[in-house]
Amino acid sequence: MSSTPQFGTVQALRAVAVLLVVGAHLGGPTGFEDKLFGSPALLGWTEHAGPMGVDLFFVVSGFIMAVTTRRLASGVQPASAFLLRRVTRIYPCYLLVTAAILAVFLWRPEMVNSSEDVRPDVLASFLLLPQEGLPLLLVGWTLVYEMLFYVVLAVTLLVRRSWLWGVLGAWVVLIVALSPLEDASSNVWVGLLLSPRNLEFVLGVALAAVVLAGRLVAPSLLCAAGVALLTVAAVLGPDGGPAEGWLRLATIGLPMTVLVYGVVGGELRYGWSAPRSLVATGDASYSLYLVHVPVLKVLGIGLGIVVAEAGLLLRSVLLVVVAAGTVAAGLLFHRWAEKPLITLLHDQAPRPRRAERIAVPAPRAGAHRAASAAGDRHRAGVLAEPEVRGRT
Repeated sequence: MSSTPQFGTVQALRAVAVLLVVGAHLGGPTGFEDKLFGSPALLGWTEHAGPMGVDLFFVVSGFIMAVTTRRLASGVQPASAFLLRRVTRIYPCYLLVTAAILAVFLWRPEMVNSSEDVRPDVLASFLLLPQEGLPLLLVGWTLVYEMLFYVVLAVTLLVRRSWLWGVLGAWVVLIVALSPLEDASSNVWVGLLLSPRNLEFVLGVALAAVVLAGRLVAPSLLCAAGVALLTVAAVLGPDGGPAEGWLRLATIGLPMTVLVYGVVGGELRYGWSAPRSLVATGDASYSLYLVHVPVLKVLGIGLGIVVAEAGLLLRSVLLVVVAAGTVAAGLLFHRWAEKPLITLLHDQAPRPRRAERIAVPAPRAGAHRAASAAGDRHRAGVLAEPEVRGRT
């Protein structure tokens, strides 16, 4: 077990992200509440707030990958080993859940992504490749973006690590310069490569660089500002769900980055910590993310048989029970499927070679004067040898 401090709040942010996404599928326009009771009377607000969990996941992912790869060497071995470890981390659990959904799809196609006009591409779904519609597992489309980001990071490991911002900068320039092509093209690969959503990963990487350099300015204020801006985006968002494209990046992606900066900065500067239950949910966030849609589907079918009509009180109780049951299913999947698969596959994959020596930027003088001496020693340890809780 490592003796170095860890970013515990990052796991809490993962928990918040997955719970927002679960909320979106509980109460969105085509979510659990609407399908079971005919209207999202209680959870209709999740139409805008819930999908923001994906943006939070992307920013956090960029942050985590920047922190965990910063000590790696350059070359073929680090790049290939990094990519192999990401594949063994993402695919096994995803393939397990997707295979179960495929069985349902072959039996009753109308039960899988029934609100979509385009049927899933089975091969693209299993390989996490872009496709015209949604994959067999509804949330799989976000993992397509994740895998693209990992490939780009692997490229930065293949060349000199000092070229990190050159590679990421070139990607940003392409996205900005060719954004009209992304809007006009029907090619799914063009849409994937040039989507402004990719910039949320880059924002996470930039955030890591700022934090690791010890630039922790007014985290409490910025945390509050991020929450306020996201609340405005949720309340004033366009009909039919959150904004998309560049408007989404401006109104959700950037405020989400500010929020993550505030939370992580609060941990490093003031010693903020998250409740253990939230951290535990963050540890299991990937499992919960994968299984929550199938679980909600099963619970919806079961309750639909016995619940013809429900008053506000009964509806509230049922939604709480269903939400708790869904989270419990994610925790169980994490315990009995994800962790054994990590031990079997991910932990056995070769580790990327580390650089022999790496310079660690020192915190700016006087940046943490307001904190206690003990807190200063703790934060200095974090900045010198940062880690993120959980296996990456």
